[in-house]
Amino acid sequence: MKDSDGVVLSFVERLVGKYFACIETHSLLYSSRMSKYYTTDEAATYLGVTASRIRQYIAEERLPSEKYGRDHMIKERDLEYFARNGKKKRGRPPKTNK
Repeated sequence: MKDSDGVVLSFVERLVGKYFACIETHSLLYSSRMSKYYTTDEAATYLGVTASRIRQYIAEERLPSEKYGRDHMIKERDLEYFARNGKKKRGRPPKTNK
């Protein structure tokens, strides 16, 4: 492959170029415009659960998310709402007296 100067680019140079293009896309995705979004790992830390539990909440449609590539991004306000109202209480429900 030749660039505009006619110099043949090596495989490594092309690979590095693609790598930096990916980094640039990644930084645009997580820019200040989207600073109010959490990844599944960050959401898991926020809620005190595992990342797989967050993915389960997303699959059950209990926690809304937007998918960017292979990552689910969760809005801060959705995560705060879920933390207040969405999580079920742990453990066995109390006995009811008959």
